[in-house]
Amino acid sequence: MTMSIADIAIQSVAHSKTTPTQNTQGKVCYADVFRLTDLPTIMDAKQWPISAILMRKWFASPAHTMSSDEKQGKTDARSYPANLVDTSTVKMSWALSFPRIKSRYEQIFGSTGLFGSKPAVYESTAARKELIKKLIKAGKFGLNREAYGELGASVLEVNDLWQFQFHKIGGKEYNAATYGEAAAREVFQSDPGLDDMWGALADTLFKIAAAGFVTPKLKEVDTGLQCGFEAEYYEVSVDTIGVYLRDTYDFNGDQYLGHWSKSSAPYIRLFAMGASRGSCPNDYVEVSNKHFRTHRQVTNKGGDLLIFSDVLQTRLKKPFTFRVSPEELRRISGEKN
Repeated sequence: MTMSIADIAIQSVAHSKTTPTQNTQGKVCYADVFRLTDLPTIMDAKQWPISAILMRKWFASPAHTMSSDEKQGKTDARSYPANLVDTSTVKMSWALSFPRIKSRYEQIFGSTGLFGSKPAVYESTAARKELIKKLIKAGKFGLNREAYGELGASVLEVNDLWQFQFHKIGGKEYNAATYGEAAAREVFQSDPGLDDMWGALADTLFKIAAAGFVTPKLKEVDTGLQCGFEAEYYEVSVDTIGVYLRDTYDFNGDQYLGHWSKSSAPYIRLFAMGASRGSCPNDYVEVSNKHFRTHRQVTNKGGDLLIFSDVLQTRLKKPFTFRVSPEELRRISGEKN
């Protein structure tokens, strides 16, 4: 029987059994082919439901390769093929059920303590400048008080109009303690730190959007013919912060995705640590991005996905406010992006 390239993109080592003495065939090998499309079923068995949903959607979609600009968010997500934009699978409530993700989320809002304070990440100079750009584009610097930031709109609209900062998340962050635990559990041939978040998104981003008001401080000016008004400065207030996840589900580039088995948890070699926990068992096979690209080439299936969660809104107890002068607006407006 001839297998397609998709079937043998990855395959396990054949298992052999010695036949009874009376069997003249001698030794017979039973090959249990490990197909790439087995992975969602394995994820289901591991109780990784979100990982399984996203991978099945990738397999079921027509072939589509995400561009570098699309991956980096340099294009409007609303221009990406609509059937490959997923805004319903990943929820913020699910993401925050993982302690390490919740910890990263809380860092967005800064901290105060006996050993020093950290400002909110949306209060940085770069974030402030990016928000000003969004407000200029939206025409919010006039002679009247203007509200901005419709965070209840679709996440794609929020992402394009009001997102002004991001916060990186490491889906699986190895450290000395984690590595020590993994090494101690070598006998299990699996990584104790892997979970549904790692399988679904791995390294991802919290995107941060804002809502509030722009209030001009007016001054009277004499135009020579009559008195008029112009803005002396503007006060920008951020009253509400919206946070959501944005990620890409693609297989561009070279990336190791672990050693997998039909019956066990993934086995991860800690290449980033410059170490390996030994040789994989015979029934494990290595999976990497190239296997998914081969599958797409052969089957014409496999569409790279843009993933967005819902927007979690937080009303700030104390609004973040800053002033913007007309001169600063002119300078920022004249800058090339």
